[in-house]
Amino acid sequence: MNFLQYNNWETYNIGNIKYTNYDLKEKNKKTYEKNNTLAINNPKLSHIDLYYKNNNAINITTPEMKCLFGLVDYGNSSYIINLQFTNYKTDPNMKNFLNFIQSIEINNLKHIGLNEDNNELYLSQIQMNKKYDPNLIIKVPFRYTKFEVEVKNSKGEDIYINNIPKFSKVRCDIYIDKIWKFNGNYICKWKLNKLQLL
Repeated sequence: MNFLQYNNWETYNIGNIKYTNYDLKEKNKKTYEKNNTLAINNPKLSHIDLYYKNNNAINITTPEMKCLFGLVDYGNSSYIINLQFTNYKTDPNMKNFLNFIQSIEINNLKHIGLNEDNNELYLSQIQMNKKYDPNLIIKVPFRYTKFEVEVKNSKGEDIYINNIPKFSKVRCDIYIDKIWKFNGNYICKWKLNKLQLL
């Protein structure tokens, strides 16, 4: 039985991603109402939900990637991992995967209404570096004092996410489901669901 879902990112048609914009209706009750105003022109915008066909998220399984630093603690119960697009210049599969992630970000920008004059308001999850291959920032969901992810080692045994070695090879089930507006910026974080050490 496969641990990962093996959702093939190559089967996605990015043009078929659907969006629904929401305003915060009542802050205390955390209730929202739809608002079809172009996001960039809507000062009340709270977030945007993403849909693909019948799914309220875009779920994909990454190719084999390098987890650069293991689990990174940013404080305030905020955790990430960094997945490197290793050898993307010479590996066609990795280059295609990077292009896929970039294409989703470009599609999100268009929906929000951002252009070349203000696209810095969208906080890309791809970290570019002149010296090293780029990497993708993945949020590790953490709620009620525990991580909401599953991690297995190469033998298929459960392990704690803190025990991921630096620079280990992994494949992951990741997803995006929302674009949040925060401090005037727009951010769509890829989130970890499952990680398999290879």
